[in-house]
Amino acid sequence: MEDVLGEAAQEEIDALISKCDFIGLMVDESIDVAIHKKMILYLKIVMNGKPKILFGGNVEVSDGKANTITAAILKYMTNTILLFTN
Repeated sequence: MEDVLGEAAQEEIDALISKCDFIGLMVDESIDVAIHKKMILYLKIVMNGKPKILFGGNVEVSDGKANTITAAILKYMTNTILLFTN
């Protein structure tokens, strides 16, 4: 059920990204109750001159090191945002 909801939300986000003028990425680290390190990604887009913030995803990372976080961000961007750029 959670996967189906996630896919539906991602389709809506993908549709908005493909129409927006600008995209920004905001990242925040968190730890869940089971002590799994996670990175929350938010997208800030501008459509028709108006900013909008979208939930991009919740990515599990093995540690909080810069190279691990950078790799996770690049993977997210490659799989999501960069699909819509020319």
